[in-house]
Amino acid sequence: TVAHIWEAGGINSGGPGREIAVVNQNVLYTLADTGLPYKTLDGGNSWIPLTHNGIRQSGAIINTAILAQGKNLWLGLSRPDQWFNPAIYKSVDDGQSWTLIQEQIFPEHTWLHSNWPWDIDAQGTVWMSGYNRSFKKLVGTTITDLTAGLPLGITNIYEVKISDNNGAPVVLISTEDGLYRCADQDCSVPEDWTFATGTGAGDWREIE
Repeated sequence: TVAHIWEAGGINSGGPGREIAVVNQNVLYTLADTGLPYKTLDGGNSWIPLTHNGIRQSGAIINTAILAQGKNLWLGLSRPDQWFNPAIYKSVDDGQSWTLIQEQIFPEHTWLHSNWPWDIDAQGTVWMSGYNRSFKKLVGTTITDLTAGLPLGITNIYEVKISDNNGAPVVLISTEDGLYRCADQDCSVPEDWTFATGTGAGDWREIE
C-alpha cells in the first residue's frame, strides 16, 4: 500500500493558499488568504514570502488570483467592498513591489468566482472575464472591453485559456453551451469567434 502521497507545502500564512501559477515544475507562485504572494523554487518543498508593497491593505480578502510570466506577475484581489469589482495589480520585479492597474475592473457587477477566468499569452496580454457576459484584455496598463465582440447568445463565461499558434495567441472560452475559439488577435467582433465543440453535454466549465 501507499502510505504517504500528500504532504504539507511549507506555508504557514494563517490561511489556506488559494491560487497557483505555474512557471515550470520547480517555480510556482501561490497566494494566501491574506493576499500575500509566495514563491517556490523547488517544486513546493519550501516557499518564499514575497511582499505586500503597493497593495492596499484595508479589509479582508475574499477572492484571489495570480498569473506569472517570467518576473512579471499579475495579482487579482477581491474584498467585501469589491466583491463584484476586483482590483488588479502588476509586479515587474518578481513580487518585490506592486502597482495598481485598476480597481473595480468589472463595474458591470458581474460575479468573480474563486476560479478567476483569466490567462496570459506569450506577448504578455492578459485576457479575462467577469464570469457573466463580460470579456476584457489588459495590455500593459490599458484595459480594453471586448464584451461587444463576443459571440451572440453567450451569457456566462466559466474559463479563459490561451494556446499558441506559431507565436499568435488562440483564445478559448468555455461557456454554458460549448467552447468558442478566437485566433484573431483582436477578438473584437463576433465574426472573430468560431464554435469549437457542440452543445448537448451541459455546461463546459474547465479548459486545460
